[in-house]
Amino acid sequence: MNHQSPPHKASFRPNMSMDYFYTGIFLITVFILFSTVIFLTNNRVLPEGQFLMDFDEQVVVYFSLLHNSYLDSLMKLVSDYGREFFWIFVILVCFVFAGYHGKMISVVIVFSLLIVIPFNSLAKEMSDRDRPPIHLLDVLSEKQEDKSYPSGHASVVAVGITAFGLFLKKTKRNLLIFSGLVLEALLVFISRIYLGVHYPTDVIGGIILGSGITLFVSTFYTVYLRVIYMIFSKITKKKHL
Repeated sequence: MNHQSPPHKASFRPNMSMDYFYTGIFLITVFILFSTVIFLTNNRVLPEGQFLMDFDEQVVVYFSLLHNSYLDSLMKLVSDYGREFFWIFVILVCFVFAGYHGKMISVVIVFSLLIVIPFNSLAKEMSDRDRPPIHLLDVLSEKQEDKSYPSGHASVVAVGITAFGLFLKKTKRNLLIFSGLVLEALLVFISRIYLGVHYPTDVIGGIILGSGITLFVSTFYTVYLRVIYMIFSKITKKKHL
């Protein structure tokens, strides 16, 4: 277990990171604009956006040609367990074993998910985009009853990757860990298209949403770090009484 000592109060930066704030707002704006194009094109109001729909169908058809038993098993495994199960495990391990900054990463992920998950559900209802038609691809997963855009898997995994990318200390070991997380994220993104439950633009929209919300939430990271510091300082004092 990491017995990292608590950071000194002077090490806390008093300001929130405005870079995170502006980048987060920018990505959220991009998501809204991108979603508007998807909605208008899907409802045949914006014919100019049809190239996106054509691109989506071509990619889904291309992935359907790659099917084999080994990839089928791998992609279904990644899709089934690469979101909730994997990232809950990562959050818990990070919170318990990765010191104070690891705890902050976990807190940022949890707070971001509390916004992303309902936002994602709302966006699905508003976009009203159906899943890829069965005839394009042999769907291996259970039939999805909700709408297609944006991908919930992509938005959740993007939250985790963004938080780690922002706050994980740049050591050789941590860079190796981060590379593994990025690989897992890419496999999740690809699996959703491979299995025929999402179009590529669904995944792109989910990534933009998850990253934007996480950057916005990360704006207040000094507040989370202070709260964590105060909590664990009190625990440490009680242990020494």
